[in-house]
Formats: sequence, structure tokens, C-alpha cells
Amino acid sequence: MAFRTEWLRKEGLKPERLAVIRAKGDSMEPTISDNDIILLHMANGEAPRDGLHVIRMEGGLFVKRLQFSPLGDVKVVSDNPTYQSWEFTKEQRADLHVVGRVVWAGKKF
Repeated sequence: MAFRTEWLRKEGLKPERLAVIRAKGDSMEPTISDNDIILLHMANGEAPRDGLHVIRMEGGLFVKRLQFSPLGDVKVVSDNPTYQSWEFTKEQRADLHVVGRVVWAGKKF
């Protein structure tokens, strides 16, 4: 998969920190569907911000919407309303492993 260098630069993305993965499941429908291709900008220790991220939990990777509160809590949201959201408190934040930020997704129709 190829992306234009000028687009990467405009988006502030570093090619050496990019990875492409395939989404599995329907928890992020309608935003991201099963088998969509996702471009991920690897975290490398940078502070995450609100948005779509890939997180590591229980040995698996999951695409979720993260919402950071000013108090340090993090809400983990699935865009599909049939899935429940949950939170990491400020004290539990160390248990949240953000792999990277979703910066692009491609769909097959």
C-alpha cells in the first residue's frame, strides 16, 4: 500500500512509524467495518489524544475511540451502540496500552 509523501508530511506522519493492519469485527461500525484496512501511526511514547486508536488488551489488538478527561480518566468507546463503553481511571491509566492512532481507513464495497 502506498501513500503520497506530501500527504504524509501534511498530516505530520513519519513513514517509519506507520503500520497497516486489517480491522476485525463490527464494534466500530459504521466508522470502521470488518476487514477494512487501517493505517496506524505508532505511538512511540507520545501522549495520545481523543480519537480512534488501536489498543492492546488481553493479548489482542482493538480499534476503539478514546476520550481523555481533564482529570486523567480515559473512556473507551465502540462506535457500534450494541457494545458497552468502559473507563480507565487515572489510577488505572498504566494498564491502557495505546499502540497507535488510526490516521486512515480504506473500505471495500
